[in-house]
Amino acid sequence: MAKSTKPQTEETVITLDIKPLLQPVATIIASIIIAAAIMLSGGTVKTGTTTAGTTSSAAANPPAAVTTGSTSIDDDPILGNRDTAKVAIVEFSDYECPFCQRFWEQTLPQIKSTYIDSGEVVLVYRDLPLTSIHPNAQRYANAVNCALDQGGNTAYFNMHDAVFAAVNNGELSNSKLGDLAAGIGLNKTDLESCITSNKYDAEINADSSAGAAAGINGTPGFIVGTLNADGTVSGDIISGAQPFSAFEAAISKYL
Repeated sequence: MAKSTKPQTEETVITLDIKPLLQPVATIIASIIIAAAIMLSGGTVKTGTTTAGTTSSAAANPPAAVTTGSTSIDDDPILGNRDTAKVAIVEFSDYECPFCQRFWEQTLPQIKSTYIDSGEVVLVYRDLPLTSIHPNAQRYANAVNCALDQGGNTAYFNMHDAVFAAVNNGELSNSKLGDLAAGIGLNKTDLESCITSNKYDAEINADSSAGAAAGINGTPGFIVGTLNADGTVSGDIISGAQPFSAFEAAISKYL
């Protein structure tokens, strides 16, 4: 599994040279700078606007007021058992986003072993490629959706994992994406042809629009809440690569 590089907001180290004689002034300046840094760091359960990720330290992301939102699982791939799940996590994500990788690597395995494997929760993955800063994200999203063509939800999430695991090794060409597909038992030629056709651009764009309508404007962004019979999900908005405890707290409210 992969680690990462580009910002939700860039991580910033703040160093203050506070001289004893200037202590009162320096204290005021420090307070202003620290407050600004916290606002920029994002990545908390907060109002329905989010930035594109989070900082590496959970301590830098103190809890904020919970904001609720709603969206639909649409026809997107589902990890878990929809028939038994009471709660859905709808993730809006980008394959080139380092904070999305962080969630996949550090938090999703705990969610899966604790809640998804037991049948209580499903994860629904929706695409939100930030193409202005991640030029390959739309193509990677197409590749993973093309895997769905060949093997359904299982192939989709296997390809999802393969792309996140490989993306830090450099740009993934269509041929390399085809190799990843072959590695999980899919047809390399068919997958490459599907990517070239941009078959899933409309679906990916619809996901992005749904994310914006739900109040998600950065990645990763989540709505965690009740999975209704009509496929809608109503619950908490969580933004950024938060630790397992943040998701545990939200999930427990709706189980």
